[in-house]
Amino acid sequence: MEGTEQNRGVNYRTLEHLFNIAKERSETFTYNLSVSVLEITMTKLEICWQHLQHQKCKIAAAFFKCIHNKRLSQHFSFGIRLEIKQASEGSHHVPGIVEAKVDNIKDVWSVLQAGSNARAVGSNNVHALYNGKSKELGEWRVHQEQALACRFGRQAKIIFGLNALYGRSIQSNGSAVGAWNYTNAESLIRYTVGKNYTIHGWELGNELSGNGVGTRVVADQYALDIVALQRIVQNIYKEVEPKPIIIAPGGFFDANWFKEFLDKTSKSLDVVTHHIYNLGPGVDQHLVEKILDPSYLDGEGNTFRSLHNIVRSSATSAVAWVGEAGGAYNSGHNLVTNAFVFSFWYLDQLGMASSYDTKTYCRQTFIGGNYGLLNTTTFEPNPDYYSVDQHGSRFIQQKLEYCSGEDKASVFKEVLPHASKLMTDVFGNYVIEKFFEHGSLEQRKELADQLAGSCTQSERSSWRM
Repeated sequence: MEGTEQNRGVNYRTLEHLFNIAKERSETFTYNLSVSVLEITMTKLEICWQHLQHQKCKIAAAFFKCIHNKRLSQHFSFGIRLEIKQASEGSHHVPGIVEAKVDNIKDVWSVLQAGSNARAVGSNNVHALYNGKSKELGEWRVHQEQALACRFGRQAKIIFGLNALYGRSIQSNGSAVGAWNYTNAESLIRYTVGKNYTIHGWELGNELSGNGVGTRVVADQYALDIVALQRIVQNIYKEVEPKPIIIAPGGFFDANWFKEFLDKTSKSLDVVTHHIYNLGPGVDQHLVEKILDPSYLDGEGNTFRSLHNIVRSSATSAVAWVGEAGGAYNSGHNLVTNAFVFSFWYLDQLGMASSYDTKTYCRQTFIGGNYGLLNTTTFEPNPDYYSVDQHGSRFIQQKLEYCSGEDKASVFKEVLPHASKLMTDVFGNYVIEKFFEHGSLEQRKELADQLAGSCTQSERSSWRM
């Protein structure tokens, strides 16, 4: 919509008019104009926050008090994994916005052209960053991540995932053999240091432990690669502070594999990460039943317990993180993993993780897929956003007392389908109670009818028995 020099498009003419107005009023008003560039990156950004700012309540999470009942340790930190993917069908894109001050129409087009060029590089060289082949792309990406961190207004820790398969030979049985070729990773690390970018950690690989996902690397070789990575980092950061942490393997837990890996990286590894998708695929039609079944949720305790015991019995000084967890893989399930009911799973996970001394829990995702903490389109918080805030329960309960009818209706829409189960839940009954106290007459009637119907069905079942 830029048009040509002879016949400018609507965007160009609108902006030109805007700058003319700013110039005409310059003696009376001061206008600061900027352009936002929307870019999609291919890296991982983990945001670990100290406090979540309260936003307008439009979601249902009013009853979550169990975050306190799982005895979260003072050292436990919540993390959000912002996985930014460029899917072929155009889905699950995550926006990162960079603002640039502009003084005239020429500045605007320069900024937009720079963003367009960067996107072209990213789309044609999606692996260049991880392989260290494009330093220009690396600079753009790191700049994007830091700008995105500032945009969200909280302390952000940037972690880069390195391609652990580079240089290996992939066998027909799925095993990747040979040593890791670290030359490209080393080049990228040197580049970030040269640009004074603060990287919190370097994570080697993604889902290559145990049987792997698609392919795998044996623990012995993976340990040697971590030793090599640590040596590179120590050399490059010799006179640089702060020094980044070494993280691996970012895969699914396999007791024998993790034990051997930790035993052989006792002096090289800072964080051992594992991934959790214990609900199965997002297309599963029984996700809600799994989420509301305590015995099913408790099953993942075996993973936490086993890893905790391995770490304690090993000579390693590494701490355990959940490096990625979204409950149901393949982007989750709409109206389940992004809805009120999913917080049962999330809070149970956080409590379980803390019970076994997990230091950080990285949620999949901040934005993107059907398990994001923010709605991908509106950026409004999904229920789990408030679940991780220790003040969230009290905050939202108060909001239900005083919020507008529109906000209350949004919460009610989420609560109603699960009312019968929530009424008998040790925590869920609070939200039902709040609606009977502060809901509209119509909401209270609808809620009562649903609960009455559920009771009648239960009595009939008991009578048949």
